[in-house]
Amino acid sequence: MPFEKALAAYLAFDRLQTKDVTVYEKTKLFKLHITPYFEGKDIRSITKKDIAEWQDILWAKTSPTRNDKLLSARYLDRIRSTLHCFFRWCAERYDIPSPMLNLSAPKRREAKQPLEFYELEEFNRLLSVIDSQEWRTLIMFLFYVGCRVGELQALSEADIAPDGVHIYKTYTKKTTDGSPYKITDTKNYKVRTVPLPEILKTELDKYIAIKRENGIADTFLFGGDRPVALQSIRNRLDHYIELSGVKRIRIHGFRHSYVSMCAHLGATPVVIAHLIGDTIETVMQVYTHIWADDGSEIVLRINRLASETMAQNMAQTPSKQAKMTQNSTKINTQK
Repeated sequence: MPFEKALAAYLAFDRLQTKDVTVYEKTKLFKLHITPYFEGKDIRSITKKDIAEWQDILWAKTSPTRNDKLLSARYLDRIRSTLHCFFRWCAERYDIPSPMLNLSAPKRREAKQPLEFYELEEFNRLLSVIDSQEWRTLIMFLFYVGCRVGELQALSEADIAPDGVHIYKTYTKKTTDGSPYKITDTKNYKVRTVPLPEILKTELDKYIAIKRENGIADTFLFGGDRPVALQSIRNRLDHYIELSGVKRIRIHGFRHSYVSMCAHLGATPVVIAHLIGDTIETVMQVYTHIWADDGSEIVLRINRLASETMAQNMAQTPSKQAKMTQNSTKINTQK
């Protein structure tokens, strides 16, 4: 069973189980980092030694997109996990032991990069230079809803309701059938309703009114007949960042901004996970620093509570002292 033949069967099976975008990503990883090494080999003859040698080569690879730095630890884990899933499927389908069993991956430690986000004051500075109602509304939507950019692209006007925006689909250009794009389920297959603040509702009403006046289709909330292009969002954002002088962040940084704002206003990880359509575990892993940063505020509250309690005790001390003196006098008299 040649490796590439088994891989074709695996990907065909996987198309029945997972989203198109997932198959697209797996196919890309195999093409770039896995198939060139194992192509032509019989899957039954691949040994643990072969896998170990492949890992050594992979861990030494560099990336042009990272200024020729080594591949990131997170990306390496994805590649290795992709191959591991393939061999596990082969073990079930062809009854062969996986050569990856009991083989550990090389270690690579990397400094964790700080999350990019805007404080409300920074965001308002950015907003102050946006003169287009369409782009003002779109950028406010990213900041005040915290949705993924693909979820924003997939929205239609019908998804806006009195109780908020209903988010249950996403847009992707990563297709395997040649279509220009697809609207699919959200990343974690989660359906959620995110309430909209009044400031965003007002801008949204203005924007939709302008669409009506200009006869723009309501198929997609942002974009009309077709979703707004990701590159268009990037270009506009870069332009407004340059005009306003605020720091440059990626589009995904608006999602981090929303989480940070919610956390500092008292939202728990459970509430935030629901609002952004993620798991509680992911929220705690990605945004744990937010609650850690709040430690200083907690200590200040403890100090305030301790001071208030001490002040109350001090206020009660004279009466308590007088009562203790009376009791002492009474006891001495009785003696």
